[in-house]
Amino acid sequence: MAALPRLEISAIALLLGSGGLHLLVWMLGTESWDSPLSFRKPALFGISTGLTLWSCLWVFSQLRSSSLTTWLRRILTGSLVVEVALITLQSWRGVASHFNRATPFDAAIESTLLLLISIATLLIFWLTAVSLSSGSLNRLPPPERLAARAGLALLSLSCLLGFLITFVGNQLVSANLPPETYPLRGVLKFPHGAALHAIQTLVVLAWLCPRLGTRWPLAVVWTAILAHLFGLLFALLQTFRGKARFELDLSSGLLLATTLLLLACSFALLFWPRSQRAISAN
Repeated sequence: MAALPRLEISAIALLLGSGGLHLLVWMLGTESWDSPLSFRKPALFGISTGLTLWSCLWVFSQLRSSSLTTWLRRILTGSLVVEVALITLQSWRGVASHFNRATPFDAAIESTLLLLISIATLLIFWLTAVSLSSGSLNRLPPPERLAARAGLALLSLSCLLGFLITFVGNQLVSANLPPETYPLRGVLKFPHGAALHAIQTLVVLAWLCPRLGTRWPLAVVWTAILAHLFGLLFALLQTFRGKARFELDLSSGLLLATTLLLLACSFALLFWPRSQRAISAN
């Protein structure tokens, strides 16, 4: 984080701090966590957006600096900070920030949110495309380069799923149904969240590999990528069959078990040298 400009560091700290503060406010209140009017939204959006912005700016910092990348970083930072600020404003007003056109002001807020997230999504797509191009991210060791590229690809996919659930949610509102739930019990935000933070988990795993003396760092990252993909398939299956997150049957149970097994394998590979040394020492 020290390599980032002070303005970007301040924006990340503001988002994370706001999310943490609103999490505390929610804990001290009486609203249900699942309520669209609770402080869950500013808490989650603050923390999640802060981490996402931090990750994207870190990838930007690995690219060759230019006036274009400087302006794109500023636009991404501004878009995400204002988005979270508007969501927070609506929460303090006691009204929903999404799927809310009850008044002209609420409709203007929702339209602005859609514009801001569209701008941020286009910038994430651009960053993903540049990162996947040959010769990019050469400053990073191969495991971290793979983690950054896969994480950005999954983040881009998560953004697309965000637009999909917005479209489905609007259709549900038109049918006088709650926009958060795909009939009957599917949680629409589940697939979006399943891929959203892969870039953090993958990069952290890749960063840990040389520090732990991991024998197969690329295998650690590839196994974790597969775990994320199977986890995303599980989330999609549950949601669009109208089932709650952990309302399991044979097919969804197998997908979840495969996800957990792949995660376990990734961590086993990560700590493999430590286990081997311990065995040798005994």
